[in-house]
Amino acid sequence: MQPGFLHFDLRRALKADLMNAAMIKFLPSQDCIRQAFDSLCLQEITWEIVSDAYAGIRGRVVQFYANETLISSSCCHTQTKPRSKQQARWNNQTREYSFNADTSPLYAHNKLIAAALAGEPISLAELKKPFLLPTANLEMAGLSLEILSHLECDIFVEQKLAGLDALWLLCNLVTHTALITALDPKFLSASKIYLSSNLVTQPKSHILDLRNTTWLRYILQKIPLVEVAEDIEADVLAAAFVKSLVGQFGPRGESVILDLDIGISPSSKAFCEALWCEAKLPDTMNEVGPTNAPRSHHLYEVVGHISAASADMTSLSSAMSLHGAKSISYQLVQSEKNTLVYLMRFLVNYERQKEALEAFLIKGNAHAVVIKAVECHELNKRLVSIPLGNGNKTDSYRFYEYIYYDRCVRVEPLLEDLDSYAQKTNYSIDVCRSDLLMAWKKWRGQTVEAQ
Repeated sequence: MQPGFLHFDLRRALKADLMNAAMIKFLPSQDCIRQAFDSLCLQEITWEIVSDAYAGIRGRVVQFYANETLISSSCCHTQTKPRSKQQARWNNQTREYSFNADTSPLYAHNKLIAAALAGEPISLAELKKPFLLPTANLEMAGLSLEILSHLECDIFVEQKLAGLDALWLLCNLVTHTALITALDPKFLSASKIYLSSNLVTQPKSHILDLRNTTWLRYILQKIPLVEVAEDIEADVLAAAFVKSLVGQFGPRGESVILDLDIGISPSSKAFCEALWCEAKLPDTMNEVGPTNAPRSHHLYEVVGHISAASADMTSLSSAMSLHGAKSISYQLVQSEKNTLVYLMRFLVNYERQKEALEAFLIKGNAHAVVIKAVECHELNKRLVSIPLGNGNKTDSYRFYEYIYYDRCVRVEPLLEDLDSYAQKTNYSIDVCRSDLLMAWKKWRGQTVEAQ
Protein backbone atom coordinates (compact mmCIF):
# COMPACT_ATOMS: atom_id res chain seq x y z
CA MET A 1 0.00 0.00 0.00
CA GLN A 2 1.29 3.44 -0.90
CA PRO A 3 2.08 5.69 2.07
CA GLY A 4 -0.78 7.98 2.96
CA PHE A 5 -3.31 8.90 5.61
CA LEU A 6 -6.71 7.48 6.45
CA HIS A 7 -9.87 9.58 6.59
CA PHE A 8 -13.28 8.35 7.81
CA ASP A 9 -16.53 9.96 6.73
CA LEU A 10 -18.73 9.24 9.76
CA ARG A 11 -21.59 11.66 9.10
CA ARG A 12 -24.03 8.87 8.20
CA ALA A 13 -23.03 6.32 10.85
CA LEU A 14 -20.62 5.81 13.73
CA LYS A 15 -20.36 2.03 13.52
CA ALA A 16 -17.30 -0.13 14.19
CA ASP A 17 -18.29 -2.92 11.80
CA LEU A 18 -18.87 -0.46 8.95
CA MET A 19 -15.46 1.14 9.52
CA ASN A 20 -13.80 -2.30 9.38
CA ALA A 21 -15.68 -3.34 6.25
CA ALA A 22 -14.60 -0.14 4.50
CA MET A 23 -10.92 -0.57 5.46
CA ILE A 24 -10.50 -4.20 4.42
CA LYS A 25 -10.29 -3.31 0.71
CA PHE A 26 -7.08 -1.36 1.22
CA LEU A 27 -5.11 -4.53 2.03
CA PRO A 28 -4.36 -7.12 -0.68
CA SER A 29 -4.59 -9.97 1.86
CA GLN A 30 -6.56 -10.66 5.04
CA ASP A 31 -3.71 -12.69 6.58
CA CYS A 32 -3.03 -9.98 9.16
CA ILE A 33 -6.55 -10.48 10.60
CA ARG A 34 -6.12 -14.25 10.79
CA GLN A 35 -2.75 -13.87 12.49
CA ALA A 36 -4.24 -11.40 14.98
CA PHE A 37 -7.02 -13.79 16.05
CA ASP A 38 -4.59 -16.75 16.23
CA SER A 39 -2.17 -14.79 18.43
CA LEU A 40 -5.04 -14.22 20.91
CA CYS A 41 -6.00 -17.93 20.92
CA LEU A 42 -9.24 -17.12 19.08
CA GLN A 43 -8.82 -19.69 16.29
CA GLU A 44 -12.55 -20.51 16.37
CA ILE A 45 -13.42 -17.04 15.06
CA THR A 46 -13.84 -16.77 11.28
CA TRP A 47 -15.31 -14.10 9.06
CA GLU A 48 -16.84 -13.47 5.65
CA ILE A 49 -16.73 -10.31 3.54
CA VAL A 50 -20.07 -9.94 1.77
CA SER A 51 -20.82 -7.49 -1.03
CA ASP A 52 -24.18 -5.79 -0.65
CA ALA A 53 -26.03 -2.74 -1.93
CA TYR A 54 -28.58 -0.28 -0.63
CA ALA A 55 -30.25 2.62 -2.48
CA GLY A 56 -27.99 2.09 -5.46
CA ILE A 57 -24.76 2.17 -3.42
CA ARG A 58 -22.48 -0.86 -3.35
CA GLY A 59 -20.62 -1.64 -0.17
CA ARG A 60 -19.20 -4.38 1.99
CA VAL A 61 -20.46 -6.17 5.08
CA VAL A 62 -18.17 -8.04 7.48
CA GLN A 63 -19.71 -11.04 9.27
CA PHE A 64 -17.96 -12.82 12.15
CA TYR A 65 -18.66 -16.41 13.16
CA ALA A 66 -17.85 -18.58 16.15
CA ASN A 67 -17.81 -21.95 14.41
CA GLU A 68 -21.22 -21.96 12.66
CA THR A 69 -22.82 -19.17 14.68
CA LEU A 70 -23.03 -15.62 13.38
CA ILE A 71 -21.83 -13.11 15.95
CA SER A 72 -24.17 -10.14 15.94
CA SER A 73 -24.82 -7.32 18.34
CA SER A 74 -28.17 -6.90 20.11
CA CYS A 75 -29.48 -4.59 17.38
CA CYS A 76 -29.06 -7.27 14.66
CA HIS A 77 -30.86 -10.51 13.99
CA THR A 78 -29.21 -13.71 15.18
CA GLN A 79 -28.42 -15.93 12.22
CA THR A 80 -26.47 -19.05 11.32
CA LYS A 81 -23.73 -19.45 8.77
CA PRO A 82 -24.60 -21.40 5.60
CA ARG A 83 -23.05 -24.85 5.45
CA SER A 84 -22.05 -24.51 1.79
CA LYS A 85 -18.76 -23.03 0.64
CA GLN A 86 -20.60 -20.18 -1.06
CA GLN A 87 -20.12 -16.70 0.38
CA ALA A 88 -22.33 -15.87 3.33
CA ARG A 89 -25.87 -14.66 2.70
CA TRP A 90 -28.39 -13.13 5.07
CA ASN A 91 -31.21 -15.64 5.67
CA ASN A 92 -33.54 -13.29 7.62
CA GLN A 93 -34.40 -16.07 10.07
CA THR A 94 -33.89 -15.56 13.78
CA ARG A 95 -32.88 -18.37 16.07
CA GLU A 96 -32.70 -18.35 19.84
CA TYR A 97 -29.54 -19.88 21.31
CA SER A 98 -30.12 -22.73 23.75
CA PHE A 99 -27.06 -24.22 25.38
CA ASN A 100 -26.79 -26.65 28.23
CA ALA A 101 -23.83 -27.20 30.48
CA ASP A 102 -22.94 -30.51 28.81
CA THR A 103 -22.70 -29.31 25.23
CA SER A 104 -21.55 -25.66 25.41
CA PRO A 105 -17.87 -26.40 26.22
CA LEU A 106 -17.71 -28.70 23.21
CA TYR A 107 -19.17 -26.02 20.95
CA ALA A 108 -16.36 -23.55 21.73
CA HIS A 109 -13.08 -24.58 23.32
CA ASN A 110 -12.16 -21.01 24.22
CA LYS A 111 -13.75 -20.20 27.59
CA LEU A 112 -14.52 -16.59 26.68
CA ILE A 113 -16.25 -17.60 23.43
CA ALA A 114 -18.17 -20.38 25.16
CA ALA A 115 -19.38 -18.04 27.90
CA ALA A 116 -20.44 -15.42 25.38
CA LEU A 117 -22.36 -17.92 23.24
CA ALA A 118 -24.03 -19.27 26.36
CA GLY A 119 -25.41 -15.79 27.03
CA GLU A 120 -23.36 -15.03 30.14
CA PRO A 121 -22.63 -11.32 30.87
CA ILE A 122 -19.04 -10.37 30.01
CA SER A 123 -17.18 -7.52 31.73
CA LEU A 124 -14.64 -5.22 30.10
CA ALA A 125 -11.93 -6.68 32.34
CA GLU A 126 -12.56 -10.13 30.82
CA LEU A 127 -12.26 -8.67 27.31
CA LYS A 128 -8.78 -7.38 28.18
CA LYS A 129 -7.41 -10.81 29.08
CA PRO A 130 -6.71 -12.07 25.50
CA PHE A 131 -4.53 -9.02 24.83
CA LEU A 132 -2.40 -9.77 27.90
CA LEU A 133 -1.31 -13.17 26.57
CA PRO A 134 2.42 -13.52 25.78
CA THR A 135 1.61 -14.54 22.19
CA ALA A 136 -0.32 -11.32 21.44
CA ASN A 137 1.18 -8.88 18.94
CA LEU A 138 2.55 -6.01 21.04
CA GLU A 139 1.50 -3.17 18.73
CA MET A 140 -2.00 -4.54 18.21
CA ALA A 141 -2.42 -5.35 21.92
CA GLY A 142 -1.30 -1.86 22.92
CA LEU A 143 -3.84 -0.23 20.60
CA SER A 144 -6.60 -2.56 21.78
CA LEU A 145 -5.96 -1.94 25.47
CA GLU A 146 -5.92 1.82 24.84
CA ILE A 147 -9.30 1.60 23.08
CA LEU A 148 -10.76 -0.56 25.86
CA SER A 149 -9.57 1.98 28.44
CA HIS A 150 -11.70 4.63 26.70
CA LEU A 151 -14.73 2.34 27.11
CA GLU A 152 -14.36 2.42 30.88
CA CYS A 153 -16.94 4.76 32.37
CA ASP A 154 -17.14 5.54 36.09
CA ILE A 155 -20.77 6.67 35.74
CA PHE A 156 -21.95 3.04 35.76
CA VAL A 157 -21.81 0.86 38.85
CA GLU A 158 -20.58 -2.07 36.77
CA GLN A 159 -19.92 -2.46 33.08
CA LYS A 160 -21.09 -5.77 31.73
CA LEU A 161 -22.26 -6.60 28.22
CA ALA A 162 -24.51 -9.34 26.92
CA GLY A 163 -22.56 -12.33 25.67
CA LEU A 164 -23.02 -11.76 21.93
CA ASP A 165 -22.50 -8.00 22.31
CA ALA A 166 -19.18 -8.63 24.07
CA LEU A 167 -18.07 -11.13 21.42
CA TRP A 168 -19.11 -8.76 18.61
CA LEU A 169 -17.13 -5.98 20.29
CA LEU A 170 -14.05 -8.21 20.68
CA CYS A 171 -14.08 -9.38 17.04
CA ASN A 172 -14.42 -5.87 15.65
CA LEU A 173 -11.77 -4.55 18.04
CA VAL A 174 -9.23 -7.19 16.96
CA THR A 175 -10.01 -6.59 13.29
CA HIS A 176 -9.75 -2.82 13.61
CA THR A 177 -6.39 -2.82 15.38
CA ALA A 178 -5.01 -5.50 13.02
CA LEU A 179 -6.00 -3.40 9.99
CA ILE A 180 -4.57 -0.19 11.45
CA THR A 181 -1.32 -1.97 12.31
CA ALA A 182 -0.99 -3.45 8.82
CA LEU A 183 -1.97 -0.25 6.95
CA ASP A 184 0.28 1.93 9.14
CA PRO A 185 -1.22 5.29 8.04
CA LYS A 186 0.75 8.47 8.58
CA PHE A 187 -2.18 9.82 10.59
CA LEU A 188 -5.95 9.43 10.88
CA SER A 189 -8.65 12.02 10.47
CA ALA A 190 -12.44 11.93 10.48
CA SER A 191 -15.42 14.08 9.73
CA LYS A 192 -17.34 15.66 12.57
CA ILE A 193 -19.42 13.13 14.50
CA TYR A 194 -23.20 13.28 14.03
CA LEU A 195 -25.16 11.67 16.85
CA SER A 196 -28.89 11.01 16.83
CA SER A 197 -31.05 12.24 19.70
CA ASN A 198 -33.23 9.13 19.25
CA LEU A 199 -30.69 6.62 20.57
CA VAL A 200 -31.21 4.41 23.62
CA THR A 201 -31.45 6.71 26.67
CA GLN A 202 -33.16 4.65 29.36
CA PRO A 203 -31.24 1.58 30.60
CA LYS A 204 -33.44 -1.51 30.58
CA SER A 205 -31.24 -3.54 32.94
CA HIS A 206 -27.79 -3.61 34.50
CA ILE A 207 -26.51 -5.06 31.18
CA LEU A 208 -25.21 -2.19 29.07
CA ASP A 209 -26.36 -1.52 25.53
CA LEU A 210 -23.73 -0.72 22.88
CA ARG A 211 -25.91 2.23 21.75
CA ASN A 212 -26.41 3.77 25.18
CA THR A 213 -26.51 7.55 24.75
CA THR A 214 -24.98 8.30 28.14
CA TRP A 215 -22.09 5.94 27.44
CA LEU A 216 -21.56 7.46 23.98
CA ARG A 217 -21.51 11.02 25.30
CA TYR A 218 -19.08 10.06 28.05
CA ILE A 219 -16.65 8.58 25.50
CA LEU A 220 -17.03 11.45 23.04
CA GLN A 221 -16.02 14.15 25.50
CA LYS A 222 -13.70 16.81 24.00
CA ILE A 223 -14.63 15.71 20.46
CA PRO A 224 -16.67 17.90 18.04
CA LEU A 225 -20.18 16.48 18.24
CA VAL A 226 -23.36 17.43 16.38
CA GLU A 227 -26.73 16.15 17.60
CA VAL A 228 -29.48 15.81 14.99
CA ALA A 229 -33.04 14.55 14.96
CA GLU A 230 -32.43 11.95 12.23
CA ASP A 231 -31.83 8.30 13.03
CA ILE A 232 -28.08 7.77 12.83
CA GLU A 233 -26.61 4.47 13.98
CA ALA A 234 -23.78 4.62 16.51
CA ASP A 235 -22.03 2.30 18.92
CA VAL A 236 -19.56 2.82 21.75
CA LEU A 237 -16.75 0.81 20.13
CA ALA A 238 -16.61 3.13 17.11
CA ALA A 239 -16.65 6.09 19.50
CA ALA A 240 -13.67 4.60 21.36
CA PHE A 241 -11.90 4.06 18.01
CA VAL A 242 -12.06 7.70 17.05
CA LYS A 243 -11.29 8.87 20.60
CA SER A 244 -8.09 6.79 20.64
CA LEU A 245 -6.77 7.05 17.09
CA VAL A 246 -8.18 10.04 15.19
CA GLY A 247 -6.06 13.16 15.44
CA GLN A 248 -8.22 15.66 13.53
CA PHE A 249 -11.98 16.10 13.16
CA GLY A 250 -13.51 18.15 10.39
CA PRO A 251 -12.97 18.64 6.64
CA ARG A 252 -10.43 16.37 4.98
CA GLY A 253 -8.43 19.31 3.66
CA GLU A 254 -6.24 19.49 0.58
CA SER A 255 -5.20 15.98 -0.42
CA VAL A 256 -5.55 13.44 -3.23
CA ILE A 257 -7.88 10.47 -2.72
CA LEU A 258 -6.02 7.32 -3.80
CA ASP A 259 -8.68 4.75 -2.90
CA LEU A 260 -12.16 4.63 -1.38
CA ASP A 261 -14.47 1.94 -0.06
CA ILE A 262 -17.81 1.80 1.75
CA GLY A 263 -18.99 -0.29 4.68
CA ILE A 264 -22.73 -0.70 4.45
CA SER A 265 -25.50 -1.82 6.80
CA PRO A 266 -28.04 -3.90 4.83
CA SER A 267 -30.80 -3.32 7.38
CA SER A 268 -30.67 0.48 7.34
CA LYS A 269 -29.51 3.52 5.41
CA ALA A 270 -26.24 3.66 7.32
CA PHE A 271 -22.89 3.48 5.59
CA CYS A 272 -19.38 4.64 6.32
CA GLU A 273 -16.71 5.75 3.86
CA ALA A 274 -13.01 5.10 4.37
CA LEU A 275 -10.66 7.15 2.18
CA TRP A 276 -6.96 6.44 1.68
CA CYS A 277 -5.42 9.80 0.83
CA GLU A 278 -2.12 11.29 -0.21
CA ALA A 279 -1.50 14.47 1.75
CA LYS A 280 -0.54 17.74 0.12
CA LEU A 281 2.93 18.21 1.56
CA PRO A 282 5.09 21.35 1.68
CA ASP A 283 7.76 21.72 -1.00
CA THR A 284 10.41 20.85 1.56
CA MET A 285 8.87 17.39 2.18
CA ASN A 286 8.84 14.55 -0.33
CA GLU A 287 6.78 11.36 -0.27
CA VAL A 288 6.13 8.48 -2.66
CA GLY A 289 2.81 8.96 -4.46
CA PRO A 290 1.13 9.46 -7.85
CA THR A 291 1.11 13.27 -7.53
CA ASN A 292 4.78 13.51 -6.63
CA ALA A 293 6.19 14.83 -9.94
CA PRO A 294 9.93 15.29 -10.50
CA ARG A 295 11.27 18.51 -9.09
CA SER A 296 11.66 21.30 -11.65
CA HIS A 297 13.33 24.70 -11.33
CA HIS A 298 13.20 27.65 -13.68
CA LEU A 299 16.80 28.83 -13.85
CA TYR A 300 19.07 30.81 -16.12
CA GLU A 301 21.91 29.17 -18.05
CA VAL A 302 24.96 31.40 -18.65
CA VAL A 303 27.58 30.46 -21.28
CA GLY A 304 30.70 32.46 -22.13
CA HIS A 305 34.26 32.36 -23.39
CA ILE A 306 37.30 32.99 -21.16
CA SER A 307 40.83 33.46 -22.48
CA ALA A 308 42.93 30.35 -21.86
CA ALA A 309 46.17 32.30 -21.57
CA SER A 310 45.36 34.23 -18.40
CA ALA A 311 42.57 32.23 -16.74
CA ASP A 312 42.83 30.26 -13.51
CA MET A 313 39.64 28.19 -13.89
CA THR A 314 39.83 26.56 -10.46
CA SER A 315 39.92 29.91 -8.65
CA LEU A 316 37.26 31.36 -10.97
CA SER A 317 34.92 28.41 -10.35
CA SER A 318 35.27 28.87 -6.60
CA ALA A 319 34.59 32.59 -6.90
CA MET A 320 31.52 32.04 -9.11
CA SER A 321 30.03 29.54 -6.66
CA LEU A 322 30.08 32.29 -4.02
CA HIS A 323 27.90 34.40 -6.30
CA GLY A 324 25.19 31.73 -6.70
CA ALA A 325 26.52 29.81 -9.73
CA LYS A 326 25.57 26.12 -9.77
CA SER A 327 26.48 23.14 -11.97
CA ILE A 328 29.66 24.88 -13.13
CA SER A 329 31.49 23.20 -16.01
CA TYR A 330 34.18 24.30 -18.44
CA GLN A 331 36.12 22.84 -21.32
CA LEU A 332 38.91 23.92 -23.65
CA VAL A 333 37.62 24.80 -27.16
CA GLN A 334 38.82 26.57 -30.29
CA SER A 335 37.47 30.02 -30.94
CA GLU A 336 37.89 32.45 -33.86
CA LYS A 337 41.28 32.53 -35.59
CA ASN A 338 42.17 29.20 -33.96
CA THR A 339 42.63 30.74 -30.50
CA LEU A 340 42.16 28.54 -27.46
CA VAL A 341 39.50 29.61 -24.94
CA TYR A 342 37.59 28.02 -22.12
CA LEU A 343 33.87 27.56 -22.67
CA MET A 344 32.35 28.00 -19.21
CA ARG A 345 28.73 27.11 -18.39
CA PHE A 346 26.76 27.48 -15.17
CA LEU A 347 23.20 27.83 -13.83
CA VAL A 348 21.88 30.59 -11.60
CA ASN A 349 18.46 31.47 -10.19
CA TYR A 350 16.54 34.66 -10.88
CA GLU A 351 17.39 36.34 -7.57
CA ARG A 352 21.15 36.13 -8.09
CA GLN A 353 21.25 36.39 -11.87
CA LYS A 354 22.62 39.97 -12.02
CA GLU A 355 25.19 39.35 -9.29
CA ALA A 356 26.55 36.21 -10.99
CA LEU A 357 26.59 37.83 -14.44
CA GLU A 358 28.52 40.86 -13.12
CA ALA A 359 31.14 38.60 -11.47
CA PHE A 360 31.45 36.52 -14.64
CA LEU A 361 32.08 39.57 -16.81
CA ILE A 362 34.43 41.37 -14.43
CA LYS A 363 36.34 38.66 -12.52
CA GLY A 364 36.44 36.20 -15.39
CA ASN A 365 36.88 38.78 -18.15
CA ALA A 366 34.34 36.76 -20.13
CA HIS A 367 33.19 37.57 -23.64
CA ALA A 368 30.61 36.20 -26.08
CA VAL A 369 28.32 35.68 -23.09
CA VAL A 370 24.88 34.17 -23.75
CA ILE A 371 22.11 33.87 -21.16
CA LYS A 372 18.84 31.95 -21.58
CA ALA A 373 16.01 30.66 -19.38
CA VAL A 374 15.96 26.88 -18.89
CA GLU A 375 13.97 24.27 -16.97
CA CYS A 376 16.09 22.09 -14.70
CA HIS A 377 14.58 18.70 -13.74
CA GLU A 378 15.82 16.33 -11.06
CA LEU A 379 14.55 13.45 -8.95
CA ASN A 380 12.99 14.27 -5.63
CA LYS A 381 14.99 13.02 -2.69
CA ARG A 382 14.44 12.77 1.03
CA LEU A 383 16.66 11.99 4.00
CA VAL A 384 15.55 9.05 6.18
CA SER A 385 17.12 7.55 9.27
CA ILE A 386 16.89 3.82 10.01
CA PRO A 387 17.86 1.79 13.11
CA LEU A 388 20.56 -0.87 13.00
CA GLY A 389 21.38 -3.17 15.89
CA ASN A 390 19.59 -4.43 18.98
CA GLY A 391 18.97 -3.10 22.48
CA ASN A 392 21.58 -0.69 23.81
CA LYS A 393 23.76 -1.29 20.73
CA THR A 394 21.24 0.23 18.33
CA ASP A 395 22.58 2.99 16.06
CA SER A 396 20.88 5.06 13.38
CA TYR A 397 22.16 5.56 9.85
CA ARG A 398 20.91 8.04 7.29
CA PHE A 399 20.01 7.42 3.65
CA TYR A 400 19.00 9.50 0.67
CA GLU A 401 15.97 8.03 -1.09
CA TYR A 402 15.48 9.24 -4.67
CA ILE A 403 11.82 8.97 -5.63
CA TYR A 404 9.94 9.22 -8.91
CA TYR A 405 6.14 9.41 -8.60
CA ASP A 406 5.13 6.21 -6.73
CA ARG A 407 8.52 4.47 -6.86
CA CYS A 408 11.77 4.68 -4.93
CA VAL A 409 14.33 4.37 -7.75
CA ARG A 410 17.64 4.76 -5.90
CA VAL A 411 18.95 4.65 -2.36
CA GLU A 412 22.35 5.91 -1.20
CA PRO A 413 23.75 5.87 2.35
CA LEU A 414 25.06 9.19 3.59
CA LEU A 415 28.84 9.29 3.11
CA GLU A 416 29.54 10.40 6.69
CA ASP A 417 27.51 7.50 8.12
CA LEU A 418 29.06 5.04 5.67
CA ASP A 419 32.57 6.07 6.80
CA SER A 420 31.51 5.84 10.46
CA TYR A 421 30.19 2.30 9.95
CA ALA A 422 33.38 1.28 8.14
CA GLN A 423 35.56 2.58 10.99
CA LYS A 424 33.41 0.79 13.57
CA THR A 425 33.42 -2.60 11.81
CA ASN A 426 36.78 -2.48 9.95
CA TYR A 427 35.01 -3.80 6.84
CA SER A 428 35.67 -2.58 3.33
CA ILE A 429 33.51 0.23 1.93
CA ASP A 430 31.76 -2.14 -0.48
CA VAL A 431 30.82 -4.56 2.31
CA CYS A 432 29.66 -1.73 4.58
CA ARG A 433 27.53 -0.25 1.80
CA SER A 434 25.96 -3.67 1.17
CA ASP A 435 25.21 -4.13 4.90
CA LEU A 436 23.57 -0.73 5.19
CA LEU A 437 21.46 -1.22 2.06
CA MET A 438 20.28 -4.59 3.38
CA ALA A 439 19.32 -2.92 6.66
CA TRP A 440 17.37 -0.31 4.70
CA LYS A 441 15.51 -3.03 2.76
CA LYS A 442 14.64 -4.84 5.96
CA TRP A 443 13.40 -1.62 7.53
CA ARG A 444 11.23 -0.92 4.49
CA GLY A 445 9.84 -4.46 4.59
CA GLN A 446 11.17 -5.35 1.15
CA THR A 447 13.39 -8.34 1.98
CA VAL A 448 12.52 -11.83 0.82
CA GLU A 449 11.72 -14.18 3.69
CA ALA A 450 14.62 -16.38 4.67
CA GLN A 451 14.36 -19.83 3.16
